[in-house]
Amino acid sequence: PQAVQADWEKLSALVPRLRVGITRFIAGSESLLVVLGAEHDRQYLLLFENNHELRPTGGFIGSIGLVNIKRGVVENVAVNSVYDPDGQLLKAIAPPEPLRRIVDRWFLRDANWFVDYRSSARTMADFLEKEKGPTVDGVIALTPEVIKSLLKITGPIELPAYKVTVDSENFVPLTQEEVTYTYDRTMNKPKQFLQDLVFFL
Repeated sequence: PQAVQADWEKLSALVPRLRVGITRFIAGSESLLVVLGAEHDRQYLLLFENNHELRPTGGFIGSIGLVNIKRGVVENVAVNSVYDPDGQLLKAIAPPEPLRRIVDRWFLRDANWFVDYRSSARTMADFLEKEKGPTVDGVIALTPEVIKSLLKITGPIELPAYKVTVDSENFVPLTQEEVTYTYDRTMNKPKQFLQDLVFFL
């Protein structure tokens, strides 16, 4: 009928694209289930990279987190300064030749040296183990721009403990303020704000 022809044409154009999307999702769903801990618990190394200090995989690693996932549910998130595990590395490891111009020892904070992300990820996971950390199932890097994009999808996140609402516009200045100046000096956990925020992402 004339009254529904325009809608029918839109639907006819949309259905093939939906079919392709669903087919791709089904094809990748098995891998997604593995990542989300459907078969057994997973633990991932989360890297917070500052893209204002350029490095091959996105930026300087200032903070790291360990994320535990069980059956698709985030069970635990622990975020710390990268200097905490770096301080546990007793063995002196020589950095790659070009990096020796600025550092004489290699640590996790400089392990994202390789442009190929998989190579950097393997190196970072290896450093975490050398620095008395766990063996992880994967390595995920986040820059402030990625987190801002996630906040655009999730919408603002309220953090009552801090009496703030975090959104894509205020994320960077608010985080800098919280982890640098206003964190609880008694608890001495400057990265706690990031930890609490990531749990809600």
